[in-house]
Amino acid sequence: MNPDSRDFLFEGAIRAVVHSAHLAKDALMLFQGGRHSSAYVLSVMAREELGRANYLSKEAADLAPGGTLTMDLIKKLRKKLGDHKFKLERGQSITQMQLPPALKEKMERAHASADEATLLECFAQIRALDDEARKAAPSDIHGRRMFAQYVDLQPTGST
Repeated sequence: MNPDSRDFLFEGAIRAVVHSAHLAKDALMLFQGGRHSSAYVLSVMAREELGRANYLSKEAADLAPGGTLTMDLIKKLRKKLGDHKFKLERGQSITQMQLPPALKEKMERAHASADEATLLECFAQIRALDDEARKAAPSDIHGRRMFAQYVDLQPTGST
């Protein structure tokens, strides 16, 4: 892979999603172990990684196939990816949904075999599903975002 190509950006997006999943799993283990504050911190970091993935995916999609990164774009990427607030905002702008099992399996197979064309197709399908979900119930978007931002530190509802 040419390190100055759009492939590099897509690879970064994929790695950020994987890292986010690892952080979320670790947060769950900490939460179940009663380490609520630490779990919360890791869950925020996981959200930030989703923001990184969203941003890198968008920048990669905007770069022409076979295109290369310019110094201006590299500077922009460094600035944006160094900004925690920016990444959190990008991570919070997603619509939470469960991927259809067939799409998830397709994406996992494509990632394992480094099949860029199929990964691009999967990202496009995910964006289309996101668009459909947002159009289906625009009044619920705020509620879903608010629910996604907060963790109930007392799962039993007790104080």
